[in-house]
Amino acid sequence: GVAPTIRIVLPTTPVKSHRSRILPLVSVMAADGRIKAEERSFVERFLVEEGLEPLEDHELRVHRPHEVGSIGTALESEKLIALMLQLAYIDQQGDSSELRVVRAFAREWGVAPERLAELERAHQPMGWSKFVFKLKSILLG
Repeated sequence: GVAPTIRIVLPTTPVKSHRSRILPLVSVMAADGRIKAEERSFVERFLVEEGLEPLEDHELRVHRPHEVGSIGTALESEKLIALMLQLAYIDQQGDSSELRVVRAFAREWGVAPERLAELERAHQPMGWSKFVFKLKSILLG
């Protein structure tokens, strides 16, 4: 007779650790070479909310988008991009190296450039000229 065989079905996409969701945020935090207290606090709150262990020293670096891969659905990707932008603008400035990291992840995850531009505008600090323009439009209708 023929020996019974077991059919093994492998997943078609790599199974990602839930922890990989923190790596894009860590990448934004590490992009400018300085980890500020408010950035660290933001990332630590995310870890707690996600039920993840504290960061390990080897994780404190810029992770490339292809290293992290997909983190879920398009909506989940957009939500994480929004958090990355919030982190990039936490000091009201938005360092260019941090924003490059955000844009690289957005490209990797298929976030449309128009959508990314909307998210960026939503998270940029208002600034004085924008404030005056908005105030005029409210007062003058």
